[in-house]
Amino acid sequence: MMSFFQSKYEPLLKKVIKAKKLVVGITVAIFFITFFIFTRMGGEFIPTLEEGDFAFHCILSQGTSLSQSIETSMQASRIIKGFDEVKMVVGKTGSAEVPTDPMPRSIRHDDNS
Repeated sequence: MMSFFQSKYEPLLKKVIKAKKLVVGITVAIFFITFFIFTRMGGEFIPTLEEGDFAFHCILSQGTSLSQSIETSMQASRIIKGFDEVKMVVGKTGSAEVPTDPMPRSIRHDDNS
């Protein structure tokens, strides 16, 4: 089987090596054509998601007190609430009950003020 493929591949390789400028030119031309088409495609392949949620984490150093953790989270919540688009900020502190939760330990509170 390998000798069959070698007998087909070797003559093709020799032809390509002889016409290397042509092969490189065609390759570069195809690249620029595809690049041009890609820039004109628009965003229909990347839909805009209007989920309305944004997750962020206040990661503090180990041993930070609970009161400091809550204050840091509340300060971050006040900053985020400063944007007109934000309707509600929710946070949590500690780790999840389920150990498979991918979120790290953080602060939990509801701030609707």
